[in-house]
Amino acid sequence: MNISQLEKVFSAQRSYFASGATRSLEFRVKMLKRLSCSILEYEPALIRALKLDLGKPEFEAYVSEIGIILSDIDHTVAKLPKWYKNKRVASPLLHFPARSKIVSEPLGLALIIGWCLA
Repeated sequence: MNISQLEKVFSAQRSYFASGATRSLEFRVKMLKRLSCSILEYEPALIRALKLDLGKPEFEAYVSEIGIILSDIDHTVAKLPKWYKNKRVASPLLHFPARSKIVSEPLGLALIIGWCLA
């Protein structure tokens, strides 16, 4: 993949994010669950790759890489509804009778690049 192709992919992802389709709690939970299922589906291949690349035995590969990620995904899915809620905070007296809150929302995207040499 060359720079031009990467720019096109990144531009398409930025447009998709700007559409608002990725902002809902339901969408985020669905994508995290899909990621978890994909990790489980490709677990043997991931373990094999960790063995070939880093010399990790199967148990170590699971405990130090795969298991941690799956645990983090489960934790995030459980906590995401709480993290999505707005949090009321005190307003400065100068702004009375204003009410203030912290609104947690995604602000952008990340491009993760992976490749296979086989």
